[in-house]
Amino acid sequence: MQGSVTAEKLRGHYSKLLLAFGLSYVLILAKLSNRFPIDIIIGGLYILFSLVISISVLWSIERNTAHNISKKLRRYKLADTRFQISVFLLCLPIIYFTSYGVVATVLCSLLLTISFISTTYVQEDNKLAIVPPILIVAIILIRKYISTFFYFGDRDIISHVGITNKILSTGGINSINSLYRVFPGYHIEMAIVSLVSGLNSHTTIMMVGIIATCAVVLLMFLFSNRLMSNNRTSYLISYLSATSWFVLFFGNYFIPQSLAVVLTTCVLLIGYQSHPFTAKISQRSTILGLIILFTLTISHHLTVILLLVPLSVVVLVEALLRYGEPSENNSIFLYLMFLIPITYWSFLGVFIPVFFRLAQLQIRLTFGIITPQTQPTISTYIFGTPPAEPNLVFSLITPQLILSTIILAFLFLGIRYTLERQDWTLLPFVITSIVGSIIIFPTPLGISSRFAYPWILFLLLVAGVGVVHARSVSPKQAIALLLIIGVVSPVAVADDQQHINPGIEEQVSFNQQEYSQLQSASGHITENIAGPATTLRLVDISLRTLFGVEKSQIDAAPAIGEEGIKTDSSYLIYRSNWTNHPLEPNYPEGISEPTVFVGEEWLSDSVYSANQIYDNGGVGIVWNRSGASLNP
Repeated sequence: MQGSVTAEKLRGHYSKLLLAFGLSYVLILAKLSNRFPIDIIIGGLYILFSLVISISVLWSIERNTAHNISKKLRRYKLADTRFQISVFLLCLPIIYFTSYGVVATVLCSLLLTISFISTTYVQEDNKLAIVPPILIVAIILIRKYISTFFYFGDRDIISHVGITNKILSTGGINSINSLYRVFPGYHIEMAIVSLVSGLNSHTTIMMVGIIATCAVVLLMFLFSNRLMSNNRTSYLISYLSATSWFVLFFGNYFIPQSLAVVLTTCVLLIGYQSHPFTAKISQRSTILGLIILFTLTISHHLTVILLLVPLSVVVLVEALLRYGEPSENNSIFLYLMFLIPITYWSFLGVFIPVFFRLAQLQIRLTFGIITPQTQPTISTYIFGTPPAEPNLVFSLITPQLILSTIILAFLFLGIRYTLERQDWTLLPFVITSIVGSIIIFPTPLGISSRFAYPWILFLLLVAGVGVVHARSVSPKQAIALLLIIGVVSPVAVADDQQHINPGIEEQVSFNQQEYSQLQSASGHITENIAGPATTLRLVDISLRTLFGVEKSQIDAAPAIGEEGIKTDSSYLIYRSNWTNHPLEPNYPEGISEPTVFVGEEWLSDSVYSANQIYDNGGVGIVWNRSGASLNP
């Protein structure tokens, strides 16, 4: 009885705390409304919606609802692995052979979510409850891969495909002419898989990304179960992992940071063989952990920095919680987690330059600090007809923002549940989640998603506990929120959202025709253009990295002005597809880059009035001895 009264008091105090936070946040938004555009202020309202959801759950009383839901779900027999696999297999041909891939994926995700909810209600210890989350990840990532011929995301995939091809063609890393020569772990692993499987480098990266992301979901289940010894909670955490925008996006956009997150979940699983972190780790596990840590270290120059920060917060909080208690920690493993990467960086002499480059990049992204001497006076150039205006409502209420709202609400509930139960096992992760929420959730700071990705693992643990709390006090609301996540998550990571948000989107993939046109153009340039020819960034990196055009033959720094696109060199390479996507020149580091929009008529008139010497239907070249240009 006393415990019930204490819990009720905590519920009331915590709700009042959330209300106070909400009122303070409203005042802050009102104060900032004079300094920030209205769309940013409106976009920030998702935090208030999260507070409303969490307070609504806290004050909801649904008597016997969970029992009634369980009875109904047993009647429909949806908690069946055969049903789940059948749904998955039936959706695959629809995705592959029709243009309704997104619709089929949403329907599949929704049915698997319903089946998952049924499984966790009907039988708590059903080991097959991990199947729906893994199938959800697989269907979403496969859909995105199938719908594109050559997916590259934010262009990094192109670079990684090129480096992997060099390793495959030369048999070593000496041909790599970048910092990846001393951080080749990711590319060596991709090259080995490519050799063994017979797949090309791009397909290898895509397939490894899909499999590795499914592994993250399984590893999150194993890790959370080891930490909390509760199957139902662990299944819910695995579901949140499977539907997380970060996990899904970086599953297809499988860059070294994505690999590092997989390896990090392995490190967490090893470190938490018993509690607290690194206590009583076996010698075999220590050796395996050190191998994984070394692989992490040589995979990417920034990866370990990004990952050690949240892990350091967890270790530090645990140390403070157990200050003065007898320690049985395996200090060797703990210390080497930090010593191995720092020693390797110091040996190569790259630690300080890399760290400061990371800090400088984030400061520039956040505050727009650029070189004054080279700052363009215009940030956006529109040549010809302006692009279609995006849907204002969709721009402010995006699928990503809906997911952020629900996950943040679950985080609030998870924090409250931890305090109510006084489960200090989760306290390090609660504090890490609070710190990481500033990085993970959308803010005007504009922090890069790749910086936030490592923190999501820790936040999902607490959010998963919040789902458990929501199910215990308000099952209907909890189920409704999970169903919304199941519907929205496939849309959130879909790149083809033109049907719901008209407007020009950045190009993230080549279709087969575009790829063939670039390949054909590369042959012409190699044989007939002495160079240097000038073009914009995406064409430059594609021709050089994917098709072997020499750097001396191509340059990507044209002058962008109100009069058009021009260069001092004699050749300018263009693409007809420029009219469908915003364009970026490749300016030197430290210079603010304008965004360029090109209309179809403007490009057609520009090419018509110029001296065109090559055109394959998608890629063309114009020439002028004194400097080529595109302007009508």
